Order: sequence, then structure tokens, then C-alpha cells
Amino acid sequence: MTAFISIGSTDLFSHRLCSYYDAWTMTEMDPYTCFVLEHETEHILTIEPLTIEHDIDGRSVASFTIWDADAEFTFYERQQVIILGNNGSTAPFGFAGVIVSVAETPIPRSTAKMHYVEAADYTAILEWRIVDYAAEDTLAGDAVTEIMEDYLAEEGITEGVIEDGELLTEISIGNKSVFQAFEKLAEACNFIFYIDYDLKLYFHARTLYAADWSITDTTDILSETLEITRTNEKYRNTQIVVGAYEETDLQTESWVGDGTTKTFPLAYPANRFSTVTVAAANKTIGQKGTDAGSYDCYYAINSETLTFETAPVDGAAIVAEYYGLWQSKSKAEDLTAIANNVTRQGFGSGKVENITIDQSLSSIAAAGEYASAKLSEYGVDGISITYKTRTPGLETGTLQAIKIMDVDEDFLIARVTSETLEGDTTYSVEAYYGPVSDVWEKFFRDEFTAIYQIREGIEEGTGVTKLYTFSHTYEEIDRPNPFTEAPIGAGLLVSSDTWPCFEKSDRAEHIEFWNDGACIFRKAHTSVPDEEENGEYHSYSFISPSEAIGEIDEVIWWSGSSATVAYGSGVEIYRAAFVKTKSLLESFQLNMNYINGSV
Repeated sequence: MTAFISIGSTDLFSHRLCSYYDAWTMTEMDPYTCFVLEHETEHILTIEPLTIEHDIDGRSVASFTIWDADAEFTFYERQQVIILGNNGSTAPFGFAGVIVSVAETPIPRSTAKMHYVEAADYTAILEWRIVDYAAEDTLAGDAVTEIMEDYLAEEGITEGVIEDGELLTEISIGNKSVFQAFEKLAEACNFIFYIDYDLKLYFHARTLYAADWSITDTTDILSETLEITRTNEKYRNTQIVVGAYEETDLQTESWVGDGTTKTFPLAYPANRFSTVTVAAANKTIGQKGTDAGSYDCYYAINSETLTFETAPVDGAAIVAEYYGLWQSKSKAEDLTAIANNVTRQGFGSGKVENITIDQSLSSIAAAGEYASAKLSEYGVDGISITYKTRTPGLETGTLQAIKIMDVDEDFLIARVTSETLEGDTTYSVEAYYGPVSDVWEKFFRDEFTAIYQIREGIEEGTGVTKLYTFSHTYEEIDRPNPFTEAPIGAGLLVSSDTWPCFEKSDRAEHIEFWNDGACIFRKAHTSVPDEEENGEYHSYSFISPSEAIGEIDEVIWWSGSSATVAYGSGVEIYRAAFVKTKSLLESFQLNMNYINGSV
């Protein structure tokens, strides 16, 4: 393998590393026994192996050591690193990313020093940005695209291949890194994601490809490097799955009032009520903690009671029709595997059971499918193979046919690590058959996927809190101007809106959302601190998940003593474009900074 290396704007190698030393001058430097290849005026080269590790999920890391003869360089975290492969580009066997860490070691009795560099590919950028995102009935791929446009475009990241993935009924991700957001979306679809060496974002299925070459003998394997391990700690031939609660058919239950009892037991945890009658009279039904106002009776979701405000009279017939919740449980058995296991063990039933609880499984049919898929995935003998080779062409995520000794299976290549030293490149390969490691599980999980909701980093009651910051500078000539104070006690009494004056207590009152030229929501500011510093003051407005639902295109701040809960009351102090579609999954926090330009 040949390589060019650059860090930031510094080209460390303008010539390839190679094994043909006749074009170079080799100098052995004691006591460190390291070789420095000189070419013209260049004196910089790796003296330890140049290592590039490609992992199955598109992650790559690189490490190398630089001999800096004149101690002329200093390298920093997050500097760009480019390593070109033997085809003159970064793909597929080169590297592009950023420095994760760099350590310097001065060489005694010389001006030289060594730089130990560790780098990660561009996917590391996804850890730098924090995302707040919410959507309903959205394809996972569309969510990835929207997050990319909102958070990653300014990093220079553009769209590569982004497949649709699953249709998700609810996505709520708050206070998480973009990496964590994509990780959750990818998990829902059994996809992988990564930033390629051209700064393009990829989000797609774990498609299987055949490796460039297969193994039928040990010709391509370096001596004494082949290791075959047989293990499957997660083996099972009987799978029990407990799913989420699902809704029952319509249930009818009845009781008789005694004039004292207010709370009555239900056969199932309640999900929703159809009707409640007392002495054949319909009663109003509210949900605890959600429905405000006066209701005849209340229930809580997943609670097994119905509670009346006033105890039904003695002898009154009480009838409730409702839909309850029940938790499904399914079991799948591989009878052939059980029989084979009896023979292998030489005793016992041969059964190896496993139980899984998965709240994403919303029906008994889904739980049954999941149980069968788990048996297909885990009910096999696991084999891991590691070896080293000088033969290039192997990539992670491909299947390599291996037929040596008593092995004859297609193995998933999970990791390829290249090491280049003095022009000699070797490749260390890790490959798996069966659930020996998590990479196999992820790769073959597409037999069943049942994640329809994503909630990550979300607190109940607030949803995804999205923060928006605004500021406006008011010059002395501006009217209206919140920094123009009214006489003591006058309040906002000036008849013309072109010259309003404000008491300090009145200069930040309400916020409004508009759409298509009309006000759709108005609310008093949540907090307006009294402090003013350097001619600035602030207002903070929290809009809860249940407020201002729908399309918004403008936001307006109102001031003055005449500002009330009525739409449009007071004096408009600032207006800004604010094109959003708010859902029940999200909260808004709008921070406004008012700046006195005369200070």
C-alpha cells in the first residue's frame, strides 16, 4: 500500500511510501533504531507502522508517528488528516478525518521530536453538534436529511446516499448529539450511517456484497496468524418474547353503587373509555392529569380503577365500556435444533431458552415474528476467524467464503486493519459467522424490525425543547423604543404609537405567533429579569407542547401597560420571520435580547 499524508495545510509526504529504497536515502538513528527516509529537503516520515482500521459501521481510525528532525511542527486536536491510498485517493483504502489526540516526545541531545498522532474519520464531527428534533409520521431518511440541513450544512457536509428507511410514527430527540440521533434512527431501520471521506453523509441498509477473494487454502494467509474460535454465548433454540401492552377489544363491566364508594376496580388497565353510565344516565369522563375542568369521573392510562367525583347513590347500576391494555407473550421453538442438541449434550431435554422483553412490539403477531427471527439469528454455532494477509481488496461489510479445515461458511468481515511499515503493508482481518459479536447481530437483524417510536433525551411534559435566540438593537431615533422611559406614573399614555414611552416594568410583556397575516397564539413572557447590564435586558418565553400547534410564519414581541391577553394589545416592539410547524412533540423557548444602541 502506498500513502500520502497531510495534516491541515502541511504536506508531510509529497512522495509515496514504498519498498523501493533505491530512490531514497536510509539513515539509521541510534539508539532509537528508526529509519528516516530523506527525499530532497524532506526529513519527515513515520517511524512506527502507519495503521488504518476500517470498522463495519463505516467508522475508521488511523494512527502514525512523525519524525520531526528540526522540531518545526506543532499539531492540534481536530486538525484535518488526509492519507491517500495506492490509487491516489482516500477511498477505499486511504483515510480522511480529524486528529483526536497528538502527543509530542522530544529526542534527547538533538533538535528532533516525534509526534504520535491518532485520528478518527469525519464521522467524529457528528459528536460536535447537539440536536433537538421532533416529527410525526416521518421516514427515518427524511429525518436524517432535515437534521443534516439544519445542523451539518455549515460543517460542509452534504448528502451522499440517504435511503428512506422505516416510517416512524413519532420521533422525539432532544439534548443529544447528532451522532446519537443518527444512531437511534439507524437502529430503527437496521441501517448504518457515516460521513465518507468526501464529507458526504450516508444512511442506508446493511447491503451484503461478496468479498474480492475467498479462502480455500492458507496460501493468502500469513504463517501462524490464522485463529478459529467456536463460541456462541447467546445460543438458544427456544425463544420467549414479551411484547408491549396492546389494546383489548371493547370491555363492559358493571357495579352497584352503595352511596359511599367512589373508586371501582377494572379487569384490565385502562387505555380509553367509551361510555360510563349511572342509573342509565351518561356521565362525563376525564383523564387524570390531562383533562381540566369538571368531570363526573376520571381514569388514568394503565390504571386499573375508575374514580367518581361523587359516590354513586345506593343501588344505582354503574356500567362502564372501555378498552383496556394487556401484555402479549409468544414462544417459538426449533424442534430440529432441540433434537440435535440432545445428541450433542448426551443428556437432558436439549432445550436452551431465552426470554426477551421488547416494548416496541405492539401486537402478539409482532411478538411471534420477533421470536422466530431471534431463533434464526441465534440458533446457530458461532465461529470467529482472525488472520493476517498481504493480499489487498478486502472491505468491511462484505461476505467472504471460507472453506478450510472443517469450516465451510460465508463469513462477515467486521474489521480490516492495515499496517504499513518500511513499504510493507499487511492486513489484519476479523470475520464472523453467527452471533459471535454485536456486528453480526446488527447485520442480520433485518429479518424483523418493529421500532415505530423514537424518544431520546426527552423529559415527560416538555417534549423536545427547541431553543431560538433573537436580538435587536434600538438606536436613539427608533420609535417605538423600549429604552425611552415614560414619566413616573405615566405608564403608556402617549396617544400616538409613533412615540410610546415605557416604564421599565412594562417594556417586555407578551409574545405572539402569526400565520398568514393573523395572530394564532399569544402568551405573557415566562420570565423577564429585572437586571439590565451594559444597556441590555432580556425576556424568555417557554411555549409548551400543547400550545401554538400548527403553522407559524412570524413572531412578535409586545410591550406597554396596555398589553393584555387580548391579541394585538399593547405596542409592537419587534417582529421577526419565524417559519415553523409546531407539533405536540416539542416545546419552544424563545430568548430575546433587547440592546440599547445609544449606550
